[in-house]
Amino acid sequence: MRRIHLPQFTSASWFPAPLKTMVDEFLQGFIAKIGADKPFLPLIHEAMEQAPNKQLVDIRAEIGSGIPGLVEHIREQGWTYESTDNWNPHLQRGGVVVVASGFHRLNPQQARQWLQSMVDQDQTVLVLEGNNNNWWQAVGMLVFVPLSVLLISPIIKPFRMGRMLFTYLLPILPIVICLDGVMALFKLYGPKDLAEVAEGVSSEDMAWGSGKMDNGRGGKIMYLIGYQSA
Repeated sequence: MRRIHLPQFTSASWFPAPLKTMVDEFLQGFIAKIGADKPFLPLIHEAMEQAPNKQLVDIRAEIGSGIPGLVEHIREQGWTYESTDNWNPHLQRGGVVVVASGFHRLNPQQARQWLQSMVDQDQTVLVLEGNNNNWWQAVGMLVFVPLSVLLISPIIKPFRMGRMLFTYLLPILPIVICLDGVMALFKLYGPKDLAEVAEGVSSEDMAWGSGKMDNGRGGKIMYLIGYQSA
């Protein structure tokens, strides 16, 4: 497995909760403004087609994760949508569980245990990453992300004076978001890594697939999909 499980500021217990909130608000607002979760739609449709229960549960358990920009589209399809901050909620059987841009926070043992818990509940599983593990992505994270924080912070909702303070006077937020983003790139599970984790899950009837897809902007998204084949 190529990935390296590095620490991130926003995962540390000592990192102040108000700053975590500001980081999360920025990332959610940024994702919505650039439509970063739209490339996930084909995979979400594929997962929903495989699931007998048309309920999608968005596991938004980590900072900057989830698919908030797709909620309206999901509901327009007549599917039930639910978001939770709990990695292991009690779920109706036969639905779809999505983890978008948060799976890398789990180490391999935790990742395998989580997949197993979802399989034990007869869930169709969809793991999505909007970034991919290459050096160009790291360059973009070091250059464009801090600029984006400086440019977009004033229009992120809700408006907070604290965000202005920690963006412009004490530039903690640009530094943390940039460094956390770079650390996340090293932690990403590539398609082979995802397949390796899934191989350790006990289920005779589960079919798994992993890979990369174009995001429509010259980059790639990475994914793992698992569903009951019988």
